[in-house]
Amino acid sequence: MALTQVSTGGIKDGQVHTADLADSQITAGKLHADALDHTYTLGASGTDHYTFTGEGLTGAVNDPTLYLTRGKTYRFVNGNSSGAHPFRIQSVAGAGGSEYNTGVTNNAGAGGSTIIFEVPHDAPDVLYYICTSHAAMNGIFYVTGALADGTVTTAKLADDAVDADKLANSINTAIAANTAKDLTALSASNLTSGTVPDARIGASSVTQHVTPFSDDKIVNDISALALKINGIQNATRYNTNSTSVETFQDANGIATLSGMARDSSGEYIASIIQSLGTDQYWSTTDLDANRIYMVGGDSLSAAAMIDGVTGSLGGGQGTAFYISGPSGYTKGFGYEIGADSDFGVGFKLTGFQFYNFNTYARMKRFRMEIADSGGSGGTFGSSQVVTPTGSANQGNANWNIEATNVSNSYAGMILATPYVVATNTAAFRILFDDYYNNSNINAGVGEIQIKGQKLTSVVNNATGAFTSNVITASSSISSMGGVITYKDSTGTATLNTDLRLFLSADGGSNYTEVTLVAQPDFATGIKMAKANDVTVTAGTSLKYKVAVYNQAAGSKVTQITGVSMQY
Repeated sequence: MALTQVSTGGIKDGQVHTADLADSQITAGKLHADALDHTYTLGASGTDHYTFTGEGLTGAVNDPTLYLTRGKTYRFVNGNSSGAHPFRIQSVAGAGGSEYNTGVTNNAGAGGSTIIFEVPHDAPDVLYYICTSHAAMNGIFYVTGALADGTVTTAKLADDAVDADKLANSINTAIAANTAKDLTALSASNLTSGTVPDARIGASSVTQHVTPFSDDKIVNDISALALKINGIQNATRYNTNSTSVETFQDANGIATLSGMARDSSGEYIASIIQSLGTDQYWSTTDLDANRIYMVGGDSLSAAAMIDGVTGSLGGGQGTAFYISGPSGYTKGFGYEIGADSDFGVGFKLTGFQFYNFNTYARMKRFRMEIADSGGSGGTFGSSQVVTPTGSANQGNANWNIEATNVSNSYAGMILATPYVVATNTAAFRILFDDYYNNSNINAGVGEIQIKGQKLTSVVNNATGAFTSNVITASSSISSMGGVITYKDSTGTATLNTDLRLFLSADGGSNYTEVTLVAQPDFATGIKMAKANDVTVTAGTSLKYKVAVYNQAAGSKVTQITGVSMQY
């Protein structure tokens, strides 16, 4: 896609270099009035430091030293509370220093205002900033860029910064007067003007003074930028003379999928793609009596708890479950939800309810505890934060529910944070405290229901691969590179083991596996890896293959979000 079609919002500061822009591509009319301004937001760390947030800074930085450029405009947005921490620019450090107002609008502006500094070309090399209310909040501005006449000193010149074209004629004449005939006896300081024949210069004499240059960083930056722009614009696959870009906004760039699928909502490719169903109560045949267990109770009939009949002891159905005098959350029952094939790993548990049957007494308070593994013998964590459902009210804490002493009815809870079943031995348990005495102390439960969302799979494979469509190069290619972006949805993929990239220049007849090297994150939660200058079988039909291994729902799921080929 041409750069002329990219909005300014699609490119972050510093990602486009001069070399990336064709002549006359950006006109003044396309620039926002504040486009060239540099903005920093000011906060405060107590009364000891200003905090700055803005370009060139990672997060909020205390009293940073900033480098300002002459002729540029800077905006300091004082984000502190109204009237707090006045921000003043001055030419002398310390409290009471001389205020510097040239080019400054709203100097010493307090919280809720913006201080604008258009740096003059004759500004001092060093300026200072300070809070006029708290002297400890201060820092330094170094001013760089265009210089006023007569201000360039020897200290400002880098070594070898002045070449022959910048020397006075008299100096060049003096150099030209130094002549010699015998090159082997000639001091380097006395070389005459003219050309030294190639035969007189050894290869080692040249290479020892050469600094090797690699364009890998530039090429990788271009690929990363192209992937980002493609994703922002929801664009289809495209390629330039040296780069191809695919972010799976559609399937146009995909040739084959083996054991993998494209998720159209998340715009990624994976070998495991799952979705959650309707959040509802599950009961009777959806539950497994073999997964119900008793925790210190007095009587339990698992089958009766899921037979669809709400009766219990005294109701003609026998004893489903009861506790004699429940007290202190020491007795109850549980469910091994990870081992139930109807639920299992990935099931999102959102709530639970039971039929509070008036055996001779009725359960009063109850809570839920969860173990990630170990089944009924697992290590159960602290009680879940819950809200009541049915004939129940919030208890005396946010982790317990108090059933009301009403006629036989369901009482239950909704989890404030749903629990996603982590292993096939995960379990939960319901524990009780106290009872309503309705002739004796036996409090019973007639039926249970589990609330949540079952996980369904679009594709679920331990391994998988996909290939791209062919891109035709204008000339034969024997060296290629690539950048791949991906998300560790679950677990962590090991590059070149769990996630592998292959490149081909002969239409896929011969693939060469690359060695992927991790790079800084592409975006929040999105990782990036690259490979450069990979030798491939020469050809003009370019394509790639991505393969994943060792994938498992709940432990390792790798989602491919973008691929860029370099050639």
